[in-house]
Amino acid sequence: MSKTLRNIFCSVFFFIGFIWLHTFIRLNSYISDSSLSSYILKAAIAIIATVFYYWCFIGIIDSLESLYKISIGKCAVALNLICLVMIAALIIELSTDNFSIIGEQEIQIISLTISKKYIFDICIAVLFPVIVEYILKSMVNENFSHKSIVYGITAILLVSLVEYLLFFAMRNIWLVDMVVINLITLIVGVMKYVIPQKKVRKGNIIGILILYALIYIFLFFLLSYGSGLSEFLYGATWDEYREGAWFIVKNASLFGTSEQLLSSVYIHDWLINRNNYILQLLFYGGWAAVVGLIAFMIAFLYMLIHLLGFKNLRIHRHQLVYTTAFSVLAVRIVMGILYSFALLPYPVVLPFGGTYSIITDSIVFGLILYGAWENYRYEQVITYEPVEPESFLAKEMNYQTFTKENEKYEEEGFGDQVCVQDSAQRILCDVEWTYGNERQIAVFIPTDNPNHQVFLLEHTTENLWRPVDDRSLYPSVLEEFFYYRTPDCMKEDDTDET
Repeated sequence: MSKTLRNIFCSVFFFIGFIWLHTFIRLNSYISDSSLSSYILKAAIAIIATVFYYWCFIGIIDSLESLYKISIGKCAVALNLICLVMIAALIIELSTDNFSIIGEQEIQIISLTISKKYIFDICIAVLFPVIVEYILKSMVNENFSHKSIVYGITAILLVSLVEYLLFFAMRNIWLVDMVVINLITLIVGVMKYVIPQKKVRKGNIIGILILYALIYIFLFFLLSYGSGLSEFLYGATWDEYREGAWFIVKNASLFGTSEQLLSSVYIHDWLINRNNYILQLLFYGGWAAVVGLIAFMIAFLYMLIHLLGFKNLRIHRHQLVYTTAFSVLAVRIVMGILYSFALLPYPVVLPFGGTYSIITDSIVFGLILYGAWENYRYEQVITYEPVEPESFLAKEMNYQTFTKENEKYEEEGFGDQVCVQDSAQRILCDVEWTYGNERQIAVFIPTDNPNHQVFLLEHTTENLWRPVDDRSLYPSVLEEFFYYRTPDCMKEDDTDET
């Protein structure tokens, strides 16, 4: 089995482990909650729906990209239209009571109401990365002219401002989390599209990223700040949370529930309806369970890093989406651990822990799985090994080919397979025709092929094929074969400056 495919299956088992832990906490520490099957169903539906709708979304934008040449001007026009829509929405919101886009924590359009908590991860993990991707790609296509740089930076600032206004009414921590993820997205985008350009100064890039962060810090000063950082991020009850968390940390046993925690009415009441994995496990399982959980989460991140396939960063379309999705889970694990021990007032739940996050984290996990599947499809192509035809057939001067219906083979249609026959047997193959050096050479991929091997035959006369006698043709033929067989998701233009 492919290593990538094995990692996909392993990551799914980690995901099931998180869902089990979520269910355990809900059934044991919540006064009233759903049954076991409801959590599994929510997560499964979220992943399946994500894969389907993301596939549709990516198919549409890739089709538009192939039909219309990307330019920074078109990106700017599209973002200007989005800004006009937001201004119109604000005007409507100020003039009516049954419409809200900016001022509330829900999007309300007449009788339709959607919590912004559900669309937060979609905006930061799909829409923002895709927009940034096309802006940076447009700047590369225009060779980083002064016009493209000004338009590109302005466009990124505009889409960031739209995000800020959309989630303005949420608690401050949501905006801080958004900025952290956006910065990671921009850094990865710069690594993919900008850094390879020799004419762009690295110092300028760092300066622009710092300026981007400073602009957000300025916008944060427009929010309700409170008496300090903890009140800005968490609220006025940080001291109360820290007192309860530290009491559990200090009195937890090595294994199982300690007598101090078990006999504490305060802690029993404090833990009710609290979705923090670490504090709940300190109560139920002690430090051993928490150490196991942290190791489990680190292993989960390690598995996801392998699924991202950073070696394909330069050619993998929409890599920013999958990297951003990973960063969402990574931030929630790292900051969630610090928050759980009351070391940092960054109140994010650990992965799949919250009422909303069991759905939203399943969405970002589904995006990572989709990206991993694209990596798997690409690896299946580049690992083909050319061998002689006699590895599958008897050694002969010529071979015949037929369709599966036993008719003469000329050229297969999409998805058709071909039978290659020697004097004694025939095998079923997929075929990829190539036309290098004005010779009709095809690459045959046997369907029963555990070693992932292919062989080359040259079309000579009607229905007759012979082995390719010139080994020097192999590199060019295989290069053409890999190009035709490479999935579109791995056909990103090379961003090196020429």
